[in-house]
Amino acid sequence: MPKKNGFALLPKLENLTPQPAVVFVTAYDEYAIRAFEANALDYLTKPVSSARLAKTILRLSKPPDAETGVPHPVAKAGERLEAADLVLLRNKSLSMMVKVEEIAAVEAHGDYTRILLSEGANLMMKQTLFHWENQLPTGLFAKVSRSLLVNTQSIGKLVKKNLHTWELQLQGTEEPIQLSNLESKRLRALL
Repeated sequence: MPKKNGFALLPKLENLTPQPAVVFVTAYDEYAIRAFEANALDYLTKPVSSARLAKTILRLSKPPDAETGVPHPVAKAGERLEAADLVLLRNKSLSMMVKVEEIAAVEAHGDYTRILLSEGANLMMKQTLFHWENQLPTGLFAKVSRSLLVNTQSIGKLVKKNLHTWELQLQGTEEPIQLSNLESKRLRALL
């Protein structure tokens, strides 16, 4: 699109009925948050893999949302994210796009979850652990307890602190996660 970009086109699409589904395809991932805030169905970064493109096409073929007329960008039951997929994380004052593989762990806190990222940041989101459990890739994430999902690639070390407590240190995070004997046994069985 010489001299323009996809964002310049979006206002021209607002009056169309039904609303077209928009998928951004670019070599730059810095526009991802802006694209999802503009209700893009998906955001693909070049080079696009055939598996990732097939997933987007599958989303396009789903029935449209009753209000917007656009296919749902959210994964349905049985449709999981992949390690390289971008996911939008939001709390009150922060929105960021991260690759699924950059999520080190997800901890339940009632109806909220604390997302621990591999570069040390963490944020609270108003989503349940059940939501994440159904979307995160099972080969990458393990459910250690009713309140904890761990990215097995982020595990740094597991240290026994006393008779009943273990500490899980995740790569890139400062604060260890306390585990019971049963939780540590489950995690060790997965490794």
